[in-house]
Amino acid sequence: MDNPARHRTVGLVGLGVIGRVHLDVLTADPRVTLAFVADPRAGTHPESARRDTCGHYKDLSAALSAVESGEVPAPDVVVLATPTTTHLDLASDVLDRTTSTILSEKPLTGDAEQLRAFERRHRDTASRVHVVNHFA
Repeated sequence: MDNPARHRTVGLVGLGVIGRVHLDVLTADPRVTLAFVADPRAGTHPESARRDTCGHYKDLSAALSAVESGEVPAPDVVVLATPTTTHLDLASDVLDRTTSTILSEKPLTGDAEQLRAFERRHRDTASRVHVVNHFA
């Protein structure tokens, strides 16, 4: 079993109400290094601007490009705290471009057929996706 006390590097996608809760919890935990925040307002949003120790990107693709180039550390975990309708596309991008575990704010999707298509496409990697309620 994975050691829950070990240090984790985390990427956060979304700075809405729940994203800010995740941000507060993550930055308060000494076992966590925040690798990046991805949000259209990242860098100018008051919640991200006061946390200058990580990369700030306008979207997940730009953040993952920064990971691939070595600009920011590769996250062990990517937290998706964005609107439900974006979760499957964002999770697909993370699964395709990283080895990260994904924590998606619930629900993962509201469309059963889209979920089945996602599961078929990511048959070998879908086990890295976990759906959670905010962990404050």
